[in-house]
Amino acid sequence: TCHPASLYLPVDPTPGQTTVAAQESRPDSLLQRVRALNALHRASPAFAADAPIEILQPGAPGQPLAFLRQAAAEAILCILAPARQPFAFEIKHPGPWQSLAGQGVTLTTRAPHTTATGAGGTWAFFKTTPSK
Repeated sequence: TCHPASLYLPVDPTPGQTTVAAQESRPDSLLQRVRALNALHRASPAFAADAPIEILQPGAPGQPLAFLRQAAAEAILCILAPARQPFAFEIKHPGPWQSLAGQGVTLTTRAPHTTATGAGGTWAFFKTTPSK
Protein backbone atom coordinates (compact mmCIF):
# COMPACT_ATOMS: atom_id res chain seq x y z
CA THR A 1 0.00 0.00 0.00
CA CYS A 2 3.06 2.14 -0.46
CA HIS A 3 4.43 3.42 -3.76
CA PRO A 4 7.39 1.18 -4.73
CA ALA A 5 9.66 4.20 -5.37
CA SER A 6 9.44 5.21 -1.71
CA LEU A 7 10.69 1.86 -0.42
CA TYR A 8 14.32 1.31 0.62
CA LEU A 9 14.65 -2.03 -1.20
CA PRO A 10 13.51 -2.51 -4.78
CA VAL A 11 10.28 -4.33 -5.49
CA ASP A 12 10.69 -7.49 -7.55
CA PRO A 13 9.62 -6.60 -11.11
CA THR A 14 8.70 -10.25 -11.78
CA PRO A 15 6.55 -11.37 -8.83
CA GLY A 16 6.02 -15.09 -8.69
CA GLN A 17 9.25 -15.85 -10.55
CA THR A 18 11.53 -15.40 -7.56
CA THR A 19 10.98 -18.84 -6.08
CA VAL A 20 13.28 -21.42 -4.54
CA ALA A 21 12.59 -23.71 -7.49
CA ALA A 22 13.60 -21.01 -9.97
CA GLN A 23 16.76 -20.08 -8.04
CA GLU A 24 17.90 -23.55 -6.96
CA SER A 25 20.04 -24.21 -10.05
CA ARG A 26 21.33 -20.64 -10.55
CA PRO A 27 24.70 -20.12 -8.82
CA ASP A 28 24.28 -16.31 -9.04
CA SER A 29 20.81 -16.27 -7.42
CA LEU A 30 19.90 -14.54 -4.20
CA LEU A 31 19.05 -17.93 -2.70
CA GLN A 32 22.57 -19.24 -3.37
CA ARG A 33 24.13 -16.02 -2.03
CA VAL A 34 22.15 -16.27 1.21
CA ARG A 35 23.10 -19.94 1.56
CA ALA A 36 26.79 -19.10 1.05
CA LEU A 37 26.64 -16.27 3.59
CA ASN A 38 24.91 -18.53 6.13
CA ALA A 39 27.63 -21.16 5.64
CA LEU A 40 30.32 -18.48 6.08
CA HIS A 41 28.61 -17.29 9.25
CA ARG A 42 28.47 -20.81 10.72
CA ALA A 43 32.08 -21.62 9.79
CA SER A 44 33.71 -18.41 11.05
CA PRO A 45 34.48 -17.98 14.76
CA ALA A 46 34.70 -14.21 14.14
CA PHE A 47 30.93 -14.19 13.47
CA ALA A 48 30.10 -15.79 16.84
CA ALA A 49 27.61 -13.83 18.93
CA ASP A 50 30.24 -13.03 21.57
CA ALA A 51 33.01 -12.05 19.10
CA PRO A 52 34.08 -8.44 19.52
CA ILE A 53 33.17 -5.83 16.92
CA GLU A 54 35.40 -2.86 16.12
CA ILE A 55 33.80 -0.07 14.08
CA LEU A 56 36.37 1.20 11.57
CA GLN A 57 34.18 3.47 9.41
CA PRO A 58 30.95 4.65 11.07
CA GLY A 59 28.68 4.66 8.03
CA ALA A 60 27.56 8.29 8.17
CA PRO A 61 24.90 9.15 5.56
CA GLY A 62 26.30 8.43 2.10
CA GLN A 63 29.40 6.74 3.50
CA PRO A 64 30.24 3.04 3.90
CA LEU A 65 30.02 1.15 7.15
CA ALA A 66 33.11 -0.93 7.90
CA PHE A 67 33.71 -3.09 10.93
CA LEU A 68 36.08 -5.82 12.03
CA ARG A 69 34.87 -9.00 13.75
CA GLN A 70 37.64 -10.88 15.56
CA ALA A 71 38.19 -14.27 17.11
CA ALA A 72 41.42 -15.87 18.28
CA ALA A 73 42.39 -17.25 14.87
CA GLU A 74 40.79 -14.83 12.43
CA ALA A 75 39.58 -11.33 11.78
CA ILE A 76 36.87 -10.52 9.24
CA LEU A 77 36.53 -7.08 7.69
CA CYS A 78 32.95 -6.28 6.65
CA ILE A 79 32.35 -3.35 4.31
CA LEU A 80 28.81 -2.27 3.41
CA ALA A 81 28.50 0.62 0.96
CA PRO A 82 24.84 0.97 -0.10
CA ALA A 83 25.15 4.55 -1.40
CA ARG A 84 25.91 4.53 -5.10
CA GLN A 85 28.86 6.89 -4.88
CA PRO A 86 32.62 6.29 -4.87
CA PHE A 87 34.35 5.85 -1.55
CA ALA A 88 37.83 5.51 -0.11
CA PHE A 89 38.91 5.16 3.50
CA GLU A 90 41.90 3.85 5.41
CA ILE A 91 42.04 1.34 8.24
CA LYS A 92 44.92 0.62 10.59
CA HIS A 93 45.38 -3.04 9.76
CA PRO A 94 48.02 -4.27 7.30
CA GLY A 95 46.36 -7.52 6.21
CA PRO A 96 47.09 -9.58 4.16
CA TRP A 97 43.43 -9.89 3.16
CA GLN A 98 41.61 -12.80 1.53
CA SER A 99 38.29 -12.06 -0.17
CA LEU A 100 35.45 -14.16 1.28
CA ALA A 101 32.30 -12.75 -0.34
CA GLY A 102 30.91 -9.74 -2.15
CA GLN A 103 32.34 -7.62 -4.91
CA GLY A 104 33.16 -4.08 -5.91
CA VAL A 105 35.55 -3.33 -3.02
CA THR A 106 39.32 -3.19 -3.51
CA LEU A 107 41.82 -3.32 -0.66
CA THR A 108 45.31 -1.88 -1.13
CA THR A 109 47.80 -2.56 1.64
CA ARG A 110 50.78 -0.43 2.56
CA ALA A 111 51.84 -1.51 6.03
CA PRO A 112 50.67 -0.62 8.56
CA HIS A 113 47.49 0.53 6.78
CA THR A 114 44.97 -0.74 4.25
CA THR A 115 42.91 1.50 1.96
CA ALA A 116 39.44 0.37 0.88
CA THR A 117 38.02 1.81 -2.34
CA GLY A 118 34.93 1.16 -4.41
CA ALA A 119 32.23 2.63 -6.59
CA GLY A 120 29.46 2.23 -4.00
CA GLY A 121 26.29 0.18 -4.06
CA THR A 122 28.29 -2.84 -2.95
CA TRP A 123 29.54 -4.93 -0.05
CA ALA A 124 32.41 -7.31 0.70
CA PHE A 125 33.89 -9.48 3.45
CA PHE A 126 37.63 -10.10 3.79
CA LYS A 127 39.57 -12.38 6.15
CA THR A 128 42.99 -11.99 7.78
CA THR A 129 44.73 -12.92 11.02
CA PRO A 130 44.07 -10.63 14.00
CA SER A 131 46.57 -7.88 14.66
CA LYS A 132 48.50 -8.17 17.87
